[in-house]
Amino acid sequence: MKNRMPTLPVSKVSLNNGPFKILPVLRHILEQYENLHMAQPSPIDKDNASKFVPPRLFSLFPNPGLGWRFIKVDAQNLTGILPEAKQEKQINESPFDHNQRQFFQMFDFKKLGFRSWEELKNMPEQRGRMFLNGMYTDDYTCSVLFCRKVLLSSVAYGVSLELSDFTTDEVDKYFRPCTVDPGRKDAFVSYHGGTDIRRLSSAEYYSMSGTVNRQKAQQGRKQSLGIESIETNIPSPKTASTQRYMLYITYILQHMDSLFNFYNFETTKLKWLNYIGSQEVIQESVNILLNGGKKYNKSRRKNTKKNRKKKEKSSKTCGTHASYHTIRKVYTLFLFLFSTN
Repeated sequence: MKNRMPTLPVSKVSLNNGPFKILPVLRHILEQYENLHMAQPSPIDKDNASKFVPPRLFSLFPNPGLGWRFIKVDAQNLTGILPEAKQEKQINESPFDHNQRQFFQMFDFKKLGFRSWEELKNMPEQRGRMFLNGMYTDDYTCSVLFCRKVLLSSVAYGVSLELSDFTTDEVDKYFRPCTVDPGRKDAFVSYHGGTDIRRLSSAEYYSMSGTVNRQKAQQGRKQSLGIESIETNIPSPKTASTQRYMLYITYILQHMDSLFNFYNFETTKLKWLNYIGSQEVIQESVNILLNGGKKYNKSRRKNTKKNRKKKEKSSKTCGTHASYHTIRKVYTLFLFLFSTN
């Protein structure tokens, strides 16, 4: 190891100045790890062998994903990506205000509640927040960068209260005690007294977000388009062998077009729905724990038997009104023709 080290001692500064100088050391470690993996017994002899867990292999180089990416738009690349956003700098205008004005001229900040650039500029004094002249976007969603002032710590911060600090009357008046126990097949099971037992299974947790159904649909598309077999047969880039790594690069280049065509712009909607679904399922889980949520309160559901009857009744009423107006028009036309004759 010492013979392969470029300089001793190794520091962050030396690695930043010459990142590839440490590569021989990492390659030597990876070779030793590969030898340990190759020396592992076969699956038949695993029962008789000692339970030794070999170290995990790693890749010597970054492995970029093939999915649709987010890009960052900031003051450094705004005019390069969008040349029409370039504005002349005004007299006595700071570079930060100049870049912020270019952002405001290019993007619609009315959705965020800013009708003029002065409102955006004066936001730190009025709201205690500031736009950082940057955003991330994948052309489907957008994440705008803001910051806010650090809130002053209150007097009550750091005060820890225990159950013994409250009386029984205070607990009954201000709190709703319950017991919560996570299970092997349940996200949680809570008991609130009497017969009030609330349960949220793991299957319910994942089905509420819709992630499972979307993953099944995407997996079906992978199988129909042959992407699953392509991804299954990708050689591992976690190797110190030059021939094996070249095999990985060649395989990726051969199937790059197929992978890029699959992970296209349509996958951004899937990512957004998964994100929204995860937020909604967390909120609904908290509601189930606190007040029962939609699961234990039928009045909060949209697709209940009572609501379906209301919809059917309203549709029948609309159909009756439409038939009545049609008959009325025909009858009026008949009277008009009869009177002219």
